[in-house]
Amino acid sequence: MASQVYKVTYTLDKESLEIIENLASLWKISKAEVIRRCVKKELERIVHKPSPLAILELLDSKPEYLVKEETLVEWNKQRKESRGDWDR
Repeated sequence: MASQVYKVTYTLDKESLEIIENLASLWKISKAEVIRRCVKKELERIVHKPSPLAILELLDSKPEYLVKEETLVEWNKQRKESRGDWDR
């Protein structure tokens, strides 16, 4: 079954148009396909939880989000100590 196609008109600023044209050239697809992919990706980003790859990309771009191993070891030690008398 073929999908329906709709022709629409939008007004874009020069920078947005250049970005779309550059992506189309880089990805070797039509400008319409660039827009479809970007809109779909943005919807997935907003509505769905991020993919593992997206999380890794975020951590790679924001190293301050990473927690040092020593911090985790100390946190675990404190957690165990604070729960030590729960068995009584």
